[in-house]
Amino acid sequence: MKNIIKNIKNLSQYRTFVLVWLMILCLFTGCDTGKEQKDLVLHDSLQVTFVGTKDDADCIIMQSFEKEEQTNIMIDTGEKQDGEHIIALLKQKGIKDLDLLLVTHPDKDHIGSLEEILSYVKVEEVIIPYYHEVNEKYLKLLKRVARVQSRVKVLTKNDDRQYGKLIFSLYAHQKEQYKKDNDYSIAVLAEYGDKKFFFAGDAMKKRTKELIEEELPAVDVYKMAYHGREYKGFDLLFQRLNPAYTVVTAKRAEEKVEEVLKESGTTVLYTRNTDIVFETDGKQLRQVVE
Repeated sequence: MKNIIKNIKNLSQYRTFVLVWLMILCLFTGCDTGKEQKDLVLHDSLQVTFVGTKDDADCIIMQSFEKEEQTNIMIDTGEKQDGEHIIALLKQKGIKDLDLLLVTHPDKDHIGSLEEILSYVKVEEVIIPYYHEVNEKYLKLLKRVARVQSRVKVLTKNDDRQYGKLIFSLYAHQKEQYKKDNDYSIAVLAEYGDKKFFFAGDAMKKRTKELIEEELPAVDVYKMAYHGREYKGFDLLFQRLNPAYTVVTAKRAEEKVEEVLKESGTTVLYTRNTDIVFETDGKQLRQVVE
């Protein structure tokens, strides 16, 4: 090695030599640069992508990789204007089939791209919330999911799914009727090994009270309810979950909410036009960044 370096006559050649050598070294031994390449997928791992949307909207893509098996799940589909970006992400990730498509509730910022996604991917199961009385929003949702050859489940009580190491706990709303569609939101606790993610949909006051009564565990990542907007009880659910990371599906959270988040020490991430990606092997959790 010393003889080779001595034969390099100028600094430019030396820098090029070092760069090539480091690349070869990383190729065979692996390197820790402090950042991970986007979409670098580990075997036996869970990757969770909070899709960057153009406005306040929800779309989450989850992939678990175990040996030869791969599980693909989507929670909500953003707004109609987000469809092109969501489809691009599905193509990038090689997803043509969804094991589960969960619709938390029928607001347009959660089902806007539903038709486009259902036209692109094959879906094994669709889960939607239960409405005791069908309103216009829910009727539109029913019509959309009725067009696909998928198993459709209306969630009337808490339920769970397991996909290999991924445990998916579904929390149904408890009352028959609410004034606000947001309170019909299905909530999800996803567990992969020791790591936990919680997705609260657009839960507001009444739904949040129900979730607090579920005795939820502390989690690593919390998809904050209602795009980080303030409502009575938001802080109680946040304190119960005590997340290391909080994802707000908006440009910013409202002022009071931001104060609570800042005081807690949680790492806050926003999805306006920015994809947020996490990976875990069940023991360690990392944010995948460009």
